[in-house]
Amino acid sequence: MQTNYSKEEIEQILRDEHFHYHRVNLPYGLHTPGRDRSSTRDLIFPRSLAGKSVVDIGCALGYFCFEAEAKGATRVLGIELDEERFRQACLLKRIIGSNVEFIKRDILQEPVDERFDYVCFLNVIHHLDEPIRAIHQLSSITRERLIIEFPTLQDPKFRKTTRIRFPKHYDRMPLIGVSSKKGTSKKAGGGQTFVFTPTAMRRILLDHRRLFSNIELVDSPVPGRKIALCQR
Repeated sequence: MQTNYSKEEIEQILRDEHFHYHRVNLPYGLHTPGRDRSSTRDLIFPRSLAGKSVVDIGCALGYFCFEAEAKGATRVLGIELDEERFRQACLLKRIIGSNVEFIKRDILQEPVDERFDYVCFLNVIHHLDEPIRAIHQLSSITRERLIIEFPTLQDPKFRKTTRIRFPKHYDRMPLIGVSSKKGTSKKAGGGQTFVFTPTAMRRILLDHRRLFSNIELVDSPVPGRKIALCQR
């Protein structure tokens, strides 16, 4: 990948734009402000993705798309619903000189009809009114691995909506928590609908429809969240 932008041009863009979600590495050692998700990248991706196809649902600024491409993935698609994040992802693509494709789409209204080796669904499920429908849909386009990052009963945003403090052993029970969009407003990072215990997520994926042969549940670097690594 080679940029057509000078260092000065990129620095000016960083001053003008309000990049605030993921930290995306840019040419000349520059990067956007935002959370460093490299530890999550190392959890979900192998050392090489050579020859693989990857889609990131709710890709925001495209961080995981760019990282997948850097690891050798030959087909990378980022899907984002938010207009501003989609625009910024496309801008970062031009700055980096990337071949990642970005599209603006609601996957529940316009399902993805292409299959991918790796399907990423990171910190999106709790914004949906029909999360289980989304899981079933994304499972159908997964060739090798579906990766779901999701909030649990321990999620700080969820805990603000209830006076109850759930002991950690509740995670062993198959529970789905109903969150409050009012208590987790867009200003606070996005309206939250549901949270899941790891046991509930495992049952949805392995019990109800036997969607995968194996699931590994690991702690997310984001507090109160888990990552389900679902293998065909």
